[in-house]
Amino acid sequence: ITMYLQIHIYEWEAVTSDRRKPTGNVLETLRWTPLWDVTIRGAILTMVERSTNMLFMKKLEHGKDADELAKAAIMLLAPFKGQIKTITTDNGTEFCNHKAIAMGLGTTVYFTDPYSSWQKGAIENANGLVRQYIPKSSPIKHLKDRDIENITGKINARPRKKLNFSTPFEEFFNCLL
Repeated sequence: ITMYLQIHIYEWEAVTSDRRKPTGNVLETLRWTPLWDVTIRGAILTMVERSTNMLFMKKLEHGKDADELAKAAIMLLAPFKGQIKTITTDNGTEFCNHKAIAMGLGTTVYFTDPYSSWQKGAIENANGLVRQYIPKSSPIKHLKDRDIENITGKINARPRKKLNFSTPFEEFFNCLL
């Protein structure tokens, strides 16, 4: 599968300003990647808002299906359409429907370099937190949507040093006001 019209992360750096501070009612870059359990055909889409560390998660029933991932991303973020500055992802084939996401949310999707996890540190950290609740050995397909929502709520209610010991939930919704 070829992904056409990819915009490289180095172009993203040219359009984003102060990387550490939220910008009022515009959400900073959303970093996202899926948690895969390929052997059991389950996946969870995880997305994190970079400045507040707010985590969004959705179970994907069909694994690495790009259309399902695009629909899930749009559904999760539709309430914030017009407030999302950019989305940054890796180069996996599951993101080949990035144009639908960009059009559905009215934003730009950027891509990191292959094998460059340091370019998406916020989502890597968030996935580490998720793995405290869903270890790699756990079958994702047996999780219910309610389980995913509970885990997301617990992670978003954790105070963070980065946020002066506020929670991602508090900071995220303060940015929206």
